[in-house]
Amino acid sequence: MNGGTVHIQSVAANVEQLCSHLGISSEIDAADGQPSSQGMLGEIRHLISSVQTKALGEGQLQASVDELMDAVREQMKNGSEQRTALGRHRVLVVRVDSKL
Repeated sequence: MNGGTVHIQSVAANVEQLCSHLGISSEIDAADGQPSSQGMLGEIRHLISSVQTKALGEGQLQASVDELMDAVREQMKNGSEQRTALGRHRVLVVRVDSKL
């Protein structure tokens, strides 16, 4: 073998070792047609998926809290308007009663 071939084989061996360490296989997973990914790479993908799911849940929770706060503000506004109207009604009743 010449030096070039030995170098290529060395690089190929190093690539295989790296793939093995990361959990990347050259075998194709029949379920999705992608290389199987066990080990560190699979864990990283799982972590990313978990973080995305959590972020989605937090976004939905924030939207729900915002909707709830809007409803509370609306109820407080309506309650204040009703108390004001009720107060005006009492003033009118008292004035009418006092004139009698």
